[in-house]
Amino acid sequence: MLKIYIKQLLEVCIQTLYNDLTLDTERFYASYVATYIEKDVSQLINLKDKYKFEEFMEILASSTGIELIYDNLAKIIGVSV
Repeated sequence: MLKIYIKQLLEVCIQTLYNDLTLDTERFYASYVATYIEKDVSQLINLKDKYKFEEFMEILASSTGIELIYDNLAKIIGVSV
């Protein structure tokens, strides 16, 4: 369900990418996120667990529009605040 929500959100936000019917959108976004984590995030912070950060981003994306409570988010991901 989360993948469907994210894909729908991105389809609305970035319409031009969907004009090319041969584009593998799942691969495109997976590569985009991997590049974002490896280059941008890793340079800004000491990223110890790439997979925890990906999980963090997925949970944040699925929680759009609800109150952000850091303790609850940390419990879901399994990290300390």
